[in-house]
Amino acid sequence: MSFLLELNATHLTDEQALAVEATCRERQAWPVEARPRRRRRTLFGPRFEDPGLSLPDQIDGRHLLRDDAEWDAAAWAMDAQLLPALADAVRTLGELLPQGFTLRATWVGSEVREERVLSAEELADIVVASGLNEFTRYRVPRR
Repeated sequence: MSFLLELNATHLTDEQALAVEATCRERQAWPVEARPRRRRRTLFGPRFEDPGLSLPDQIDGRHLLRDDAEWDAAAWAMDAQLLPALADAVRTLGELLPQGFTLRATWVGSEVREERVLSAEELADIVVASGLNEFTRYRVPRR
């Protein structure tokens, strides 16, 4: 199993995805990688993939999740020095995505047991406090 940061934004445009990536880079926030809309060839003809955003689970070789993190704990044990950068990325997403977004910090394949609806600023506060939970989907709603 792998730890991942799962980020989703509906109705995302290429321009929004690229703006989030550039703004996070400028602010030295956690990197958010843009995946512009693209056309793929398949056996059944061309297929289009919508734009997307992704968050790596590490930067500069440093993993967000600490080695002593327990999968069944109430919250993930995360590297406290990296959390402000991740919180800045969450704030940036809140500023640039009026349609809202969802974020999960989870193991691949883990189920969602709870969904919390909160502002980007409230989610950033949870991130800084190392309070992200494996089974919770955090939803920042449309503004």
